[in-house]
Amino acid sequence: MRCLHSASRAEEEVADVTTDAEMSHNSPSAQSFAMTSGTRNNLESLAGTATVRDLSGERRVHRHLATQLDYLLTYGLSCATSLCGMIAFRLAHTNLGDIGFAEYALMRRVVAFLVPMLSMGMAVAITKKVARQVAEKRAVDSIETLGVGILVSLVGATILALGIFLAPRQVSLLLTGDHGQAHLVRPLVPLVSGSILAICAGTYCRGRMWIGASNSLQLLCLGVIPAVVLIWVHDIQTFLWWSGCAVCAVSGLAVVAVYLNQTSSATWPSWGTAYSLLQLGLPRVPGDLAYYGLFTVPAIAAAYNGGLQAGGDMAYAIAWLTLAGQLVAPISALLLPEASYLLHVGEAALLRRRVGKLVRYSLTLTTFLVAMLIYWGPEIITLHLGVCRSSQLHAVRLLLIAAIPLNLFLCLRSVIDAGESSAISPRLCLFAFATFCVALPSFWRMGLASPVVYAFVLAMSVLAVLAMVTTSQVFSKHLGTAGNRHGPTSAAPVGG
Repeated sequence: MRCLHSASRAEEEVADVTTDAEMSHNSPSAQSFAMTSGTRNNLESLAGTATVRDLSGERRVHRHLATQLDYLLTYGLSCATSLCGMIAFRLAHTNLGDIGFAEYALMRRVVAFLVPMLSMGMAVAITKKVARQVAEKRAVDSIETLGVGILVSLVGATILALGIFLAPRQVSLLLTGDHGQAHLVRPLVPLVSGSILAICAGTYCRGRMWIGASNSLQLLCLGVIPAVVLIWVHDIQTFLWWSGCAVCAVSGLAVVAVYLNQTSSATWPSWGTAYSLLQLGLPRVPGDLAYYGLFTVPAIAAAYNGGLQAGGDMAYAIAWLTLAGQLVAPISALLLPEASYLLHVGEAALLRRRVGKLVRYSLTLTTFLVAMLIYWGPEIITLHLGVCRSSQLHAVRLLLIAAIPLNLFLCLRSVIDAGESSAISPRLCLFAFATFCVALPSFWRMGLASPVVYAFVLAMSVLAVLAMVTTSQVFSKHLGTAGNRHGPTSAAPVGG
């Protein structure tokens, strides 16, 4: 709570920081980003920001941007979360047995699919709205956004609870491909509800740029709690109940800490705030369903065709894919409030340079990691699980190819979400999911050895290409608007 309080006070302070190096304002780069004195003063007063010189020589970097320490902290805690996830896999393989391990891997995918869908897009909606409120110096109003976001999100959890209570076998068939797994879907209610609450609290903190608090909550709920619970339990049903209760308790305490940190009294949730959040979040639900369905349906399809063991192998391979995505996902999470802020104040050129660096970094590092994991796959899987089966190795090696287009999409998704008022990136995910659904039966008829994997890689490649085209359109629109206000701007490719 002390960390939150100090961060909140820091938002009200202005630090005047300038570099010692002076650049000529007559240079082409300086002219292309020139602003009037009145505009610069408006930008600085708009956010209560610190100002430094950027590469173009203009004094205009804002306090609401993430610092190098924020990025390092995010990466450190994200790596710790991933490490806890890998430890949890090893503990599940040791304590739960082969069938229990397959159930654990599959239920991880099911939870990762349900939480974004049932939260009704609040993960992005809360972050965008809170970041805009900070940019407009209305940070005191953002606590109402959190309260309304929680109420809206828990409606989805209530629908899940009713569905499981009224038709557990049908829900089990839908989520696991087997109507006999009803005993596994009942404990999902507290686990999904607590995860939704954690998402609301974490994205609110991210919108306020309380990076340490946001990442610490993610580490506890996604990393520490599952690993610790797996030390003591020996069946998947007990694990789901205990981890669900623990996540509910931790996320509930986080929400209470945020509310106690407010210097002003919280206002009663209004219909206007709920409507604005639903406008931002609800159109994203079909796209979120498609995106996370891409990471869940392959495991369900494999389980439906080849049994629970095949589904577990596919879910385990997808876990390695999401691990590779952690190279970019933490930075992408920070980029959403940054992009919302910078586009809101007319700084599309600065955002484009930051995104270009991120794309080059992510593609280079992802390619290196994928090559390393493919080459040393047997040794790494044996080290991780104690044994390496050929079916697991085959699924992991093939699926890791999709990490390259996946990480490219993750780099660009935040810019698309911030730059478009309508839900564009979810539409891209819907198109990619449709590609998967069309390609899968076609590849099955062709007699390919791993049709699910090939369909998935194709869908991810299509998604990355669509994201590149859409991001270029976003920057063209916002750079054109900035050029009309501040003078001509030069355009460059996203990755340049």
